[in-house]
Amino acid sequence: MVWQQKRLPKYLCSIEIPYSVIFINNSKFNFNSSNFFNIPHTIEVISNYAFYNSNFTTIIIPNSVKKIGKYAFSGCTSFTNITIPNSVKKIGKYAFAGDTYLSNISIPHSVKKIGDRAFMNCFSLPESISIPDSVKKIGREIFLNKSSSYNNGYYGFY
Repeated sequence: MVWQQKRLPKYLCSIEIPYSVIFINNSKFNFNSSNFFNIPHTIEVISNYAFYNSNFTTIIIPNSVKKIGKYAFSGCTSFTNITIPNSVKKIGKYAFAGDTYLSNISIPHSVKKIGDRAFMNCFSLPESISIPDSVKKIGREIFLNKSSSYNNGYYGFY
């Protein structure tokens, strides 16, 4: 089953996605008054723009997720910490771009590809971020506007 919700009321505080859903399709969960969102363990793909500009402070990504689409969590300025589970293989372009208060990110060894500018304008990230050896492709300027370094020899900061 595919979940697709084009518009959600701005006053909505929480939403429950049924466990029969395996794919969140361009849903745009951009409502303003929620602190916590628990993605069901049946979800395998978080599609493009799924949580674009949402105001969640905490989001739980389950171990079932294999792909985080482009702009999936972009503009989520309330995020401070997100854990990417060991099941994720691909982080899309701009996936976390503009998450200005994101101060902790852990990239697991399951990740093979990180898209262009995935963490652009994440100003609160630490000065050193580990990219595991499992990552075979790193997009352009993945940490654009974050003058830091990371430890696998690639350069993605400007």
